[in-house]
Amino acid sequence: MINNWPIFTVRQLVEEGVLESPVDGNHGELHPKTSDFVDDGIPFIMASDISNGIIELSKCAHISENQAKSLRKGFAIPGDVLITHKGTMGRTAIVGHIDTQYLLLTPQVTYYRIKNQNRLSNKFLKYYFDSPMFQKKFVTMGEKGSTRSYLGIQSQLDLPIMVPPLDCQNNIVNILESFDEKILLNRSIQKNINEIAESVFKLWFNNFGHCQSLHVSELKKNEFSNNLKKIGTFDDIIIETNQRVEDKNHLKVLSAVNTGDLVISDQYFKKKVYSENIEKYKIVNKYEFAFNPARINIGSIGMNKFDEPGAVSPVYIVFKCVNDYHYYISYLLKTNFVKNEIAKRCSGSVRQNLRFCDLASIPIPIPSYDQVKKFNRIVEQVNYSTFKISENSRVLTLIMDELLPKLISGEIRLPPFGEGGGQ
Repeated sequence: MINNWPIFTVRQLVEEGVLESPVDGNHGELHPKTSDFVDDGIPFIMASDISNGIIELSKCAHISENQAKSLRKGFAIPGDVLITHKGTMGRTAIVGHIDTQYLLLTPQVTYYRIKNQNRLSNKFLKYYFDSPMFQKKFVTMGEKGSTRSYLGIQSQLDLPIMVPPLDCQNNIVNILESFDEKILLNRSIQKNINEIAESVFKLWFNNFGHCQSLHVSELKKNEFSNNLKKIGTFDDIIIETNQRVEDKNHLKVLSAVNTGDLVISDQYFKKKVYSENIEKYKIVNKYEFAFNPARINIGSIGMNKFDEPGAVSPVYIVFKCVNDYHYYISYLLKTNFVKNEIAKRCSGSVRQNLRFCDLASIPIPIPSYDQVKKFNRIVEQVNYSTFKISENSRVLTLIMDELLPKLISGEIRLPPFGEGGGQ
C-alpha cells in the first residue's frame, strides 16, 4: 500500500461509533411478495433498481405504508450508502432526496449509515466501495461456499474500510464528483434526445395510442390516420430466423434484459452467464430481435443495435423485420398495448412462455413504408447524437476508473480542496 492511511474492519468502525451496524432487508416470511406490490406507496428497492450509481425510483416496486410499518428492518433514509450483496454484487448508490420517509430494501441490498461524519464521509465511502480493490475483495468473499454470490451482514462486518483524514476524503470526493456530475448531465441530455423519437412515434402513430385502450376485437373497427397502411399482425412484418453460430465462436454473447435491450453479457453481468461452447447458439444480426420465451413477460426482448452480429442462447427466439420496419417494431414493443397482449399469450403453470407464433398473432397497426423510412431517419439522427454523448461519457468513465484507485490508494496526493487556488 502506497499510503499509511489506517484500515479498519466494518466491525471496528461500528464499535468505534463511526458507522451504525449495516442492515439489509427482511428475510423469510416478512419479505414482501409480488402480490403485495401497489401502484403508489413506499419504494421497495431491489438490486436491479440500482444501476450506474443511481437508484431507479421511477421503475422500482412499491408496498403499502401499512405493510412497511409491519416490517422489522431495511429502512434506508437519505444519506445512506447502499450496496448490493446478493446475486448482483457490488452496485452502489447513495439515497438522495425522496418523497417518502424512507425506502425499504430487499435482502439483496445493505445500507451503511454514517454515525460520525467527522470521521467518515458517506460520499467517500461510496467511492471507496466502487474502487477495484474493494470490489475484488467484496466479490471474492461473496463467492465462497455458494453457487450464487452472496455476502451476508455478518460476513460484511469483516470487510476492510480505508479511512483517510477527512480533508483527504473530501478532496477525493470533489475530484471524482466532478466527473460524476458531467456523466449525469450527459445521461440527462441523452434522455431528452431519446424522448424526441418517442414523441414522434406517438405523434405519427398516435391512433395506436388511442386503440391501446380498446379490446383486440375492436381494433380493426377503428379508423386510423394516413400514416397507417392497414391493421394487420406482427406476422405481416416479422420472420423467425434460426441461424446457428457453428464455427463463428468469435461472436459476442448477448442477453435480453428487462429494460427492453440486448446487451453484451460480459459487459452487463459480473459473472459469466453463458456456456463455454456456443456452437449451438443462435446468431442475431444487426437490427434483428431476440427474446427469452420464459422472460419476455418482464420485458426481456431487444434489438441488436451493435454493428456486428451477436449470439444468444439456443432457448431464445430470434426474428427479423421486413422492409426496414425494425425501429417501428422496437418502439411498438414498448407500448402498453403490446406488453398486455404478450402477457395474455404467455402460457405455462410454472414459468410463463411465449412462442413465436403467439407473438406473431398480436394485431398491430402497420404504417406505410414511406412513413417508416421517415421515422427511421429521425431515429438514426437521434442515435447518432446519443452515441456521441455516450462516447464522451465513456472517456470520462475511463479517466475516472484510472483516477479512482490511485486517489483511494494515495498514489495521487492532492492538497485539500481550495488550497493553492485549485478548484
